[in-house]
Amino acid sequence: AQAKPYSEQVAAQIDEEVKSIVDAAYERCEDILSRDQKHLIAVAEFLLAHETMSAEEFEAVFTDEAAGHDKI
Repeated sequence: AQAKPYSEQVAAQIDEEVKSIVDAAYERCEDILSRDQKHLIAVAEFLLAHETMSAEEFEAVFTDEAAGHDKI
């Protein structure tokens, strides 16, 4: 094993910062998935029925709040 060019204390600080970044990213992902859940379900249902989805169809799900699922 090769010696680290930094102390155990610095290694602990690095680990702490990495954990903080990962935790924040995870929380942000959960927020996005929760916020857009109905849109993502509509996309999944469409793909199960049709196998492919055009960019226009995908955008319609997210831009047409009222008719999103009906529009595609």
